Amino acid sequence: MKYIAHRGLPTQALENTLESFRLAAEQGARYIECDVWLSSDGELVVVHDKTLDRTEQGTGLVSAHTALTLLERGVPTLSHVYGAIGDATLIVELKGAGTAEVLSTYFEKTP
Repeated sequence: MKYIAHRGLPTQALENTLESFRLAAEQGARYIECDVWLSSDGELVVVHDKTLDRTEQGTGLVSAHTALTLLERGVPTLSHVYGAIGDATLIVELKGAGTAEVLSTYFEKTP
């Protein structure tokens, strides 16, 4: 049987946060799913909804904020999540226009 940690481990930490992803990996999840949107400065950021209103991370459209502003509110970039999950496989759900194009070049520029 395979299971996927959807948005990390949201029963123990706010969904789609580094803490949630780390906890999922530490508790043995081999597959971890996240959702990505583009920030106003073109970075892939990990958040489920197109707005920040449902979570405790702020208000307004994700695309209206820079990656740094979002990071300060607890919204990680894709590279932060990738670095936090160890050997688990990351499953990325693309949300919004332009995410596929950015993701296609993402790993070329990621150290």
